[in-house]
Amino acid sequence: MKNVFTLGLFLILSTQIIFAQKHKHHYKSKFSAEHKAELKTHFAEIMYPVLKQAHEKMEQSLSPEELSIIQEQRIKKNELKKKMKALRQTAKNYREEGKTQEEIREILGQEKKRLHKERKAIHEALLPILKNNVALVESLKNDLASHHQQWREEKDAIHAKYLTTEEIAQHKEKRQAHKEKLEARKGAENVEKYITYKKAVKFMLWDGQLPTSHDKEAYTTLSSNTEGFSSVSDGLVLHNYPNPLIDLTTISFELPQKANMVALLITDTNGKIIQDINLGSKSSGTHTLEFNAKELSSGQYFYILDVDGQQFSRSMIKQ
Repeated sequence: MKNVFTLGLFLILSTQIIFAQKHKHHYKSKFSAEHKAELKTHFAEIMYPVLKQAHEKMEQSLSPEELSIIQEQRIKKNELKKKMKALRQTAKNYREEGKTQEEIREILGQEKKRLHKERKAIHEALLPILKNNVALVESLKNDLASHHQQWREEKDAIHAKYLTTEEIAQHKEKRQAHKEKLEARKGAENVEKYITYKKAVKFMLWDGQLPTSHDKEAYTTLSSNTEGFSSVSDGLVLHNYPNPLIDLTTISFELPQKANMVALLITDTNGKIIQDINLGSKSSGTHTLEFNAKELSSGQYFYILDVDGQQFSRSMIKQ
C-alpha cells in the first residue's frame, strides 16, 4: 500500500504550478499581470515540454482498457468542474445580495456535499490503475528527477522579482498553518500519502494539453491571455427581458471582443445546473437567444454566461 501512495511523488515535485489547489493560503491573488505572464512563459517554454513527454510515455504504456477508463473519468471531471463553477457563482450571487456565509452554507451545503462525492468517485475509479502501474511511475519519476530542482530555483527567482520578502514569508507561514490543519484532520503520518495520492490522480486526469488560466481549479498561474480578463469584464453587458417571465425570455449579451468558447448555464438557487447551452465561438458585439422556461417551477433562477472560462451571472424570476 505504501507504494501505491508514493507512486505520484514525482508528479508533486515537478508540477506544483500545474496542480496548485485553490486554497486561501495561496498568494496568487497578489500576482501582478507581469508576474503571472512570466510564470506562464516559464511553464510553457521550460516545464510543459518535459511534462508533456512524460504524459505521452504514461499513456503509451497503459492498456487500452485503462486509457478508456481514464478518458471516461476525464469527461466526468470536466462536467463536475462546470457544476462546481456554477455553485461558486451562485454563492457569489448570494454574497452580493447580502446573505451571510452561514446562510449561504445552509442553502448550498447539500449540493456541495453531493459534488464532493462525485469527485471522490472519480478518484476512486482510478485507484486500480495506479496500483497496477507502480513500475511505470518509478520510471517517469527517474526521468523527471533531474529537472525539478532547476524548475524550483527558477520559479523562486521569478517570485522574488515581484514579491517582497515579507509576502514570501507570510506565504510560507500560511502554508505551514494549512499543513498543520491537515495533519490534525488526517494524522501527521498520513498527510504526505494523502497529498501524493491526490496529485497523482490529477496528473492522470490531465489530458496533456497546455492549460490556460481559465481552468482556475487546477492551473492557477497560467494564461492564454497575459492581459487577463479585464477587457472582457469591463465591457460585457448581460440581461434578459422580460424579467419576471412567464414562459419565454430573451437573454442578451454584448461582448467587447471575440470569445473562443461561450456557454450559458441555468441554475436553481441551490446551484444545481438545470441547463447547459454550448454557444461555441462568438464575435464581438451583441448576441441574443430565447430561453424557454415553461418546464421550470415558479421561483428564482440564475443564468450564468461563461466566456472563455470567466463567468458573469444575473438572476431571473419565473412566475
